[in-house]
Amino acid sequence: MANRSTPRSRESTAQILDALLTTKGTLLRSQAARNAPSPADAEDALMEACLQFLRYYNGPPGVHALRWLMLCVKHRAWEIVARRRSREALGELSCTDAYDPDGHTVHVPCQRPGPAERAERGEEVTEFFTALDRLKPDERTALLLLGFGLSYREIMHRQGWGPTKLNRCLAEGRAAIRTIDSGKRFE
Repeated sequence: MANRSTPRSRESTAQILDALLTTKGTLLRSQAARNAPSPADAEDALMEACLQFLRYYNGPPGVHALRWLMLCVKHRAWEIVARRRSREALGELSCTDAYDPDGHTVHVPCQRPGPAERAERGEEVTEFFTALDRLKPDERTALLLLGFGLSYREIMHRQGWGPTKLNRCLAEGRAAIRTIDSGKRFE
């Protein structure tokens, strides 16, 4: 049984890494690009994986080292995605201000809704559910089953309805929901 606790010198680990990057660099970059959301994040994931390889790898060169580094690249890319999501959830990333290398503020268009948009959407969702609650039970059931992807035939079979009843429930339910779009309020 081989002794795994014998430390490898940093120089020999660096030589293994250099050989991997030279011969399998395209494969490693491809692995990073598949698992990271952007090219910059893919490069960061590859760089972090290389640093981790230098710190912790103590195995033989060759296929084992490549597999270790490929797995490490994938995990670093996933960690970058997770860090970004947690920062976004905490609101640390501003979607209107970014900074260029000179330190000047650059305004970037935002794809995420701001507080005002979220509040407005919250009101719309509340109005929608209020309208949905005020529908007749059969109308609500028909619309929800259709929204879940059931076909007309599946809804009729599931509920024991005929085509006339289903069409009436859907038409009246849609008309009631449409009043939200026209600006009318349920009273």
